[in-house]
Amino acid sequence: TLLEIAGTRLDLLSNEVQLEAVRLARIAIFGAAALLFLCFAVLLATLLVIVALEEELSRQPMPEGVVLVHSGVGKVNAALATTEALRLHAPTTVVNFGTAGAISAAAHGLVEVSRVVPRDMQAEPLAPRGTTPFEHRPAELSNGRVGLRCGSGDSFVSAADPWLAAHGVDVVDMEL
Repeated sequence: TLLEIAGTRLDLLSNEVQLEAVRLARIAIFGAAALLFLCFAVLLATLLVIVALEEELSRQPMPEGVVLVHSGVGKVNAALATTEALRLHAPTTVVNFGTAGAISAAAHGLVEVSRVVPRDMQAEPLAPRGTTPFEHRPAELSNGRVGLRCGSGDSFVSAADPWLAAHGVDVVDMEL
């Protein structure tokens, strides 16, 4: 039998050219399969909404493609629940929804947080507050969008904290 790719008889080509033609055909087939998978994934796009407590967003029927996860209070609970939900649902978008405490006048109503700093990382003298010692990544995480800065930590802020104002923190929370 003759092997034919895109109308070309391979037996008429040199061995090197035959191997290259087969390799390119495999790439094309893989590319088509990947494109089909990508189209299927877009059709099944999932929005993952993470919220700490049911009191912040009650369990209710969600629109198709929206998954609601209650994580529990605190950064560790939020990280564990989010990781598990990412693994199970492979969402295209993740939204952290919940209650935050206002520090600045810019924070009122529904707000979008675009930057997060760890307000409870206090490892002085090894690193300044808000910075993890021996970590080479920036302390502030940013999604590149316009929004407020959140100071996240595993404690309630119940008194004025000059560090928050000095670092431009607009809101505080316990799950980012």
